[in-house]
Amino acid sequence: VRISDEELETLRLRYIEKIDQEQAAKMMGISQSQYQRDLTFVLEKITNAFINGYAINIEKRDVNI
Repeated sequence: VRISDEELETLRLRYIEKIDQEQAAKMMGISQSQYQRDLTFVLEKITNAFINGYAINIEKRDVNI
């Protein structure tokens, strides 16, 4: 299961930094509804990996490109 940088940031803001959806969405430059969809989608991906025993691959963008 692949998790993108953006998906990881969605999780970090919500569950590590404890930032509410509205503020997190603003910080990411997206709408609150898009943030909620992204959060739901990444949680589904992680749950699928856990339940089915899949590896989780966090895809980092190369910032030097």
